Amino acid sequence: MNRVIFVFLATSAAAFASNSLCEQYVECMAAVRNKQQQCATLEDTAFQNTKLNECEAARDEHNKMNQLLAEKAAAEDKCVSEKAASATELTGKRKEKCDKVSTAFETGTATPPAATTESEKVRRALSKGLKNKAAKLQHRACLRDSRQQRSKCVALAKCCQPVKQCQNDTTFKSKIVALRKTTKEKTKACRQATQKRAQATRVKKAKKANKGKKNKQNKNETSTVAAKTA
Repeated sequence: MNRVIFVFLATSAAAFASNSLCEQYVECMAAVRNKQQQCATLEDTAFQNTKLNECEAARDEHNKMNQLLAEKAAAEDKCVSEKAASATELTGKRKEKCDKVSTAFETGTATPPAATTESEKVRRALSKGLKNKAAKLQHRACLRDSRQQRSKCVALAKCCQPVKQCQNDTTFKSKIVALRKTTKEKTKACRQATQKRAQATRVKKAKKANKGKKNKQNKNETSTVAAKTA
């Protein structure tokens, strides 16, 4: 009788641990989506600052992609939460490894120290009035933080059996593939338009500088002739 009770308790504890890891995974992915939303806002600002039609089109595609990915993530979270209770129990070395992953997630030891280089670059860009450059730098730093957060979720996913099954749902796959293609094309058009405008600005500044230099040279020559005449 005692042996039966012990086995039942051990099995229940293992199942609870697996369920807890699944809950941590859902929590981790919620943090990723929150960070991705911040990144999307920064990306939107960067597109707006360019004030180019090509970039407006790219921004619309990115917004559609972000919305679709958010819907996919919400569906996956719901799936994981529903299947977590029936997840296969963790045993042996895998359980030991997953316990460490869980502890690292709880204590935050898996989170690397925040980099200050990007923030310093952003401050310098803002001090020079380069809002678009600052927004792009902030967006890049945000994406880096999002990837770091996602790496923790990947580790937790390996300890939650339903994740793989829920991620294999093909409901959103074709939509994402199609939208990713158009998003890539629109982003490329935006980048090319931005580069073209930057080149035009450089040429304009160069012409203005040459004109100023030539006017100064003519003025000096006129002054020299006037001095000789006098």
